[in-house]
Amino acid sequence: MKTKLRLLSLLLSLLLLASLWGCSMPGIGTNSGASTSEKASTTVPEDIFLEETTWNEGVEYETETEFLGPFTEPVPVTTPDPYFVTDPIELKLDFGGETVKIFYGSEAVRNEFDIDVTGEILNDSIYARNIKVEEMLNVKFEWKGMEALSSHANEYVQHAEAMSAAGEGFDIYAATRRAMARLLTRACLQDFNLIKDGYIDLSKPWYFVDAQREDLTVGGANFLAAGDISANALLQMNVIFYNVGFAEAWGRKDIASMVMEGKWTLDALIELSKSIYVDQDGSGSKSDADDYGFTQAQYLDSDAFYSGAGLKFFKIDPTGDRFVMSSSDLTSQKAADLNEKLYAFFDDPSSYTGTPYSLDGKYALPFAEGRALFCHGVLGLADMGGEFSVLDFEYGILPIPKYDENQEQHITTLSNKAVFWGINNYLITERELMNSAVIESMARFGYNTVTPALFEVTMKMRFGASSKTLASDMFDLIRDSVRIDLGKLFSENAAALPTMFANGVTTSANHWIMSASNSQTRAQIQRSESELNKSIDYALNQQK
Repeated sequence: MKTKLRLLSLLLSLLLLASLWGCSMPGIGTNSGASTSEKASTTVPEDIFLEETTWNEGVEYETETEFLGPFTEPVPVTTPDPYFVTDPIELKLDFGGETVKIFYGSEAVRNEFDIDVTGEILNDSIYARNIKVEEMLNVKFEWKGMEALSSHANEYVQHAEAMSAAGEGFDIYAATRRAMARLLTRACLQDFNLIKDGYIDLSKPWYFVDAQREDLTVGGANFLAAGDISANALLQMNVIFYNVGFAEAWGRKDIASMVMEGKWTLDALIELSKSIYVDQDGSGSKSDADDYGFTQAQYLDSDAFYSGAGLKFFKIDPTGDRFVMSSSDLTSQKAADLNEKLYAFFDDPSSYTGTPYSLDGKYALPFAEGRALFCHGVLGLADMGGEFSVLDFEYGILPIPKYDENQEQHITTLSNKAVFWGINNYLITERELMNSAVIESMARFGYNTVTPALFEVTMKMRFGASSKTLASDMFDLIRDSVRIDLGKLFSENAAALPTMFANGVTTSANHWIMSASNSQTRAQIQRSESELNKSIDYALNQQK
């Protein structure tokens, strides 16, 4: 069980980090105006991050020590888990104190960039990760933030291009989908595969491996890194929250076991939600004061059910004639049936969901107040400051349901605020090598320290003792099933299909299939497809 094992390492790491808070060491939590370079000079104990051994099949060996409290000796724990860490964690390189300039999107929900120690577990794990990578590679991070979400993506990209043209370009970019996709199509990102002797290994478990291999490999190139390198990627995973006590009160038991048995499907979600509605305020109509079987934080999240059903908006062209192409799923009978089924479900009294352009956040309120069985949203709802961060009842998480039991596995999508990382394409070779080491190290340490802390903050404390193992397994299942639809990544270049689908399931039973089949829409999709392929071709041809 990956998360559980990494939590042991996290506990030891946090104890060591806590010792730093109590010391009068310069630059830690005492001067909020300290520069990044001053922070980087602070020494973090070498053993704050434990090294792991390589797995040998069929051999049991000591991989960790179980923490039993500050006044007891660690007790060895023997486990044959092959998924914990597959090789030594440190690269141990020396780049001579070079400054690494990182241009990040300042709108990120969780600050994972230029931060100080605060005493909050996830924040301080990210802080320790950043400092450790600086020390391990002998580099200094210089952070610059600028809003990059939605309409601000153009400004972010224009600033990045202007800095490169002036010979003062950033080394690494870290921002949300729209900005990073635009950097890619404007040839601002380096193909990781072309970095000679580069360190980035996208097959390692600290990346979304299936997504990197099957979704983000375009024209044989990899421009974006996604996974444990960013807490904001994990916090933007679409999940289904469920209220344990509410479920028992309504006779809905053993919901989580349905996932493990392959029975967690859209029909199961609908059936479990069915008939749960109480008009608590006596208004005679749905309101955020009533009890529900299902709520959805935003109507825009509806496209997660489309991807969760194994359907695609855009995909890699298997013929090689183009790089990407619109999917035949758009006008399939399955897509039409899904639209009809979701529309009926959302329209039912048991569901309280957002309608188009109603994004006031109240659709999560019934669940937050313990008056709903399910709520669909992003994991970040349970993060510090999120609507579910202060709940006093036991709740759990489930993946987006499969379309039916014939579907082999669950599919998890990322919401729009997920952060991706990439390397500036216009740098000398030596800097590309250094930057690849930075990204790989940030991802590796994220996997072993930041991700367990994120799990601890968002989920573990919400469970009773008997449910913690199940919570860990569910978290790992969701994280490992992340896929990235190219139609969502390049939504501006793909006729905004995810938004069109979300509109469809909240408008009418057959809205989606009518829209996707409309001649004007098809013409728009074809233009978008052509423009996107030209942009990708341009990006590939501009690689050094």
